[in-house]
Amino acid sequence: MERPTSKIVCVTKNGVLLDTLDPESVEVPCNHCKTHNEIVVYADNHEVTVYNTETEEKNIFPIPDTKRMEIAPNGTTIAIFTKDQKLNIISNTSIIHTAEKVSSFELSSEYAVYTQEAEEEQAPAPTPAPAPTQAQPSEASPEPEMKAKVDTVPEPTTTNPSTNPNTNPNIKKKPVPKVKIQKKEGVQNAPIRAIRPMKMKAFSILGGKEVDLGLSAPFTYTVVNKRLITTRIFGEVGGDIEVFNLESTQRIKKVGVHNLMSTSFFRDAKYSRDSVLCLCTVSGHTNTYYDAKILYQLHLTALTFSIVPVENPISDVVFLKKDTFAVCFGNSPSKITVFNGNLEKVKELKRGVRNKMFFNRQENIACLAGMNNLPGTIEIVEHPSNIFISSNEMVGCSIIDWSPCGRFYLAAVTNRMAIDNKVAVFDYYSRKIGERHFKELIDCKFLGADEPFKNLQSPPEKVKVEKKVAYVPPSLRTAVSEETSEWMPAHVIKHKERTKEKKSATLQKELEEIMAIEERMNKGEVVPGGFLKLQKKEGLLKKIEKHKTPK
Repeated sequence: MERPTSKIVCVTKNGVLLDTLDPESVEVPCNHCKTHNEIVVYADNHEVTVYNTETEEKNIFPIPDTKRMEIAPNGTTIAIFTKDQKLNIISNTSIIHTAEKVSSFELSSEYAVYTQEAEEEQAPAPTPAPAPTQAQPSEASPEPEMKAKVDTVPEPTTTNPSTNPNTNPNIKKKPVPKVKIQKKEGVQNAPIRAIRPMKMKAFSILGGKEVDLGLSAPFTYTVVNKRLITTRIFGEVGGDIEVFNLESTQRIKKVGVHNLMSTSFFRDAKYSRDSVLCLCTVSGHTNTYYDAKILYQLHLTALTFSIVPVENPISDVVFLKKDTFAVCFGNSPSKITVFNGNLEKVKELKRGVRNKMFFNRQENIACLAGMNNLPGTIEIVEHPSNIFISSNEMVGCSIIDWSPCGRFYLAAVTNRMAIDNKVAVFDYYSRKIGERHFKELIDCKFLGADEPFKNLQSPPEKVKVEKKVAYVPPSLRTAVSEETSEWMPAHVIKHKERTKEKKSATLQKELEEIMAIEERMNKGEVVPGGFLKLQKKEGLLKKIEKHKTPK
């Protein structure tokens, strides 16, 4: 049985495993980890390490106390956000930008956008008023009482150091208000901090300069190439979704959404197209316990804002090649529909109990899974023909990822489940390749750049498919009849030999067709139903061998 050549990285409570299927692989201590193709970025309390698993090159940066890290779609730019609210932008082998007092950030291949605490503007010192002069009596002079009011300058008030709590340690300061919050260590008191104004800034990775966007911090935001998309919510009336050009810092699109409560953005990180999907949660009533949601497509070049024709609940969105994307939606059994850039339906998959979609990197095989609150069913189908290949099941599965070659997938149970944390690797026929158990698994993923797809050289003769069948009592079951022999006329024997020869020729022709299909698929051509036909190869070889006339 073939095995994947790509490594699998696993993040556990104690560190990161860089080659999970290798039994001699040991954990490297770390607190945070991110991967992109062959790049692994991991951090401990003192430093950040960028490791290339192909060249085995390591770059270490003295950045302590990492809180969050992101890798840009190009794989060469990395953003490290620390616990002391410091943002570090790394490009290749050096830190190219740092920013203090940062609250949040988003990263693309060209820009890093972040919200930063606004500097307090100091009030200008009061200018002393000119000394009063004796006004000459005239007809235009004000009344004496009014003149006294105008000319009187109040003396500046001075603060007594003995009564100032900041300078006198004997005076008790007002207690900082606190609130009880639940943490992993238990219930703790957290101080309620005063709200400080936040402003938005952008750093051009190619230009190497920081730009003040002149915007206050929005509710949510994301950055796609050279465009910034923000969401601002104004209470019960709804909110606005705005698009800004980061080169000119000008707003180029604004759309109002009624009854808007929150938004989630889906970016195309693989193909870097100028479009984004906005999943908006709106106030309203639905027939389920899910919130009412609307999926919008925002074209950043044509500046169009359109509703994707899907129904609630919307459970998953995946970007595909040729400017298409797939949406999983509807009550169970849910629907999966593929749309093009004009929101026209390209393909509709059959309904099933699933809420997640995972296409391999070549997008010729799809894994349709029922995860989280569903029983962990996994169905492997050919894309776009939707022909069944195999099925699997892993209760509690929360992660599925395809190998760079597109022939193997991993399924993992993470620490969302208290027990049985593990990662298992299967081929696309759902035959188990390997497995490793953990006390507490956090994340796992295949490493490596994309590879051309090649079919498995040894497909199984039969694929096991679990089906529920009705129970048949023993008294109603048919007994297996014993074989009996009898005399047979000569012409009947001759007829059976001719039938056997015809069947052998038919099997040989079918085998030649399968070999031709296998050759076409190895060249990257999509053949509808090809995987299903390849499964018959081993069975045909056995049948042909059985029908051969003994010499």
